[in-house]
Amino acid sequence: MGQHNNDQKESFSLQNRFTAYLLIALKRKKRDYLQKKSRIETYEFTTDPLSVQFAGSPDNRMSPAVSQIEDDALMQALAQLTARERYILFQRVLYGSEYDDLAADLNSRYGSIATAYHRTIKKLRKKLQGGRK
Repeated sequence: MGQHNNDQKESFSLQNRFTAYLLIALKRKKRDYLQKKSRIETYEFTTDPLSVQFAGSPDNRMSPAVSQIEDDALMQALAQLTARERYILFQRVLYGSEYDDLAADLNSRYGSIATAYHRTIKKLRKKLQGGRK
């Protein structure tokens, strides 16, 4: 019984670390998007509301080459998710939505949303690790 609890704690730890990784990767992607929009705005007038709505500070802890490779891999993995999986993932990770709220939005049950979120995390982890595990 003690072994089972230790496995569960480690699973939660891995889940939290992966969620933190996703948050950082998405922040970097947003930062790159905003920097690109800023460069474009010096030459043209933009009507994109996102460029005005967000103001982020650059996070330069990693080299741009490594960050770009990670971003590309993450974007490819996200593109392979269904629209429902992406919605659940983004609402949960970016906005901190609770499973109850997501279940109400999607006209589903709490358990199915929680399961979908965890399966999505596993799917992303598998794709980002190159199919291992």
